[in-house]
Amino acid sequence: MLAARLRLAAPEEAFTCGLLAHVGRLGGEEFLVILPDSGPREARVLAERLRAAVAGPEHRTGDGAAPPLSVSIGVAAEECCRAAPLELLRRADQALLAAERAGRNRICEDRSG
Repeated sequence: MLAARLRLAAPEEAFTCGLLAHVGRLGGEEFLVILPDSGPREARVLAERLRAAVAGPEHRTGDGAAPPLSVSIGVAAEECCRAAPLELLRRADQALLAAERAGRNRICEDRSG
């Protein structure tokens, strides 16, 4: 259900705004957005667009229900290719956990990069 709601609430083109982005599902309710040609600032702006789109006006499902939906986002970015991809993913996951601990429906950024 979450994936369907995300597709309705925030289709990829609605939040990428022309940036090269690869969007995929990691498993369960975790999704990944890779921005190979973007830096930390662009990643933060895109994350906020996604958060706002998901938390925006209610989106009705096929049965007419509109349960609230929020998203917690962890952002990790590199200005250049210093970090290995798995290390960058680990840092993003740690930032995601921090966003969830801080109260959900928010963005936390990894500051170690």
